[in-house]
Amino acid sequence: EAPRLIHLRGRRLQVRLAVHDRDGNRALQSFEELLAAGYRPSVDDVPALLDELLAGAAPEAAASLRVSMLVRILAGFRQARDQRGMDRCYGWIEEAQEQVGDERRLLQYLKNHLEIRKVLGDVPGQLELIDQLGNRCYRLGLTEEAKLYYEMGLRVRAEAEGGDAQPPRPGGTAREG
Repeated sequence: EAPRLIHLRGRRLQVRLAVHDRDGNRALQSFEELLAAGYRPSVDDVPALLDELLAGAAPEAAASLRVSMLVRILAGFRQARDQRGMDRCYGWIEEAQEQVGDERRLLQYLKNHLEIRKVLGDVPGQLELIDQLGNRCYRLGLTEEAKLYYEMGLRVRAEAEGGDAQPPRPGGTAREG
């Protein structure tokens, strides 16, 4: 066990050195080698691990590397069928992706995250993501897609409350006939 731990620590050091040298490609390659060597962080260890590995990186580079590393960690949770780990990992990816500033890519992560929340049966979490998706779509000028998320939110809320899923009509309520 000791040689394996030494090997994994050496791999982590390689990632940190590449980050220190501002070599993002080498940092990602070293991180992939760390994962390929059998390193599987627990979901609770992920934020501290990435903070350690990315210490000293420029903020814009750190955010981009964080997204890339989290996507690779997410793949491990997906392979292990750890839906709770995937849920948390998507949250971290979304935070980092927001710092990167690519709204369209963030939309895709939010959509994927919504699917996990559906599988978990997390209605409040679904509603939170549906609202985010609708608002972001609207800000990007994707009004039809924003409208679909608004309607989806109404359906999910109504189903959760045991009511019907009709959106309100102008001048009336959804339940009026």
